[in-house]
Amino acid sequence: MVATAVIALSNRKLTEQAGCWLKLISGIVMLGLGGIIILRPEWLT
Repeated sequence: MVATAVIALSNRKLTEQAGCWLKLISGIVMLGLGGIIILRPEWLT
């Protein structure tokens, strides 16, 4: 997943607005994963 993101972002310059959206989406994903780890760790097995 990281390699795909790096390849996609290296093809064009990241604007300030796109950077803000990227931070928002990555923060939401991290919060979701943290919630799953705390509340439903059995989902990860």
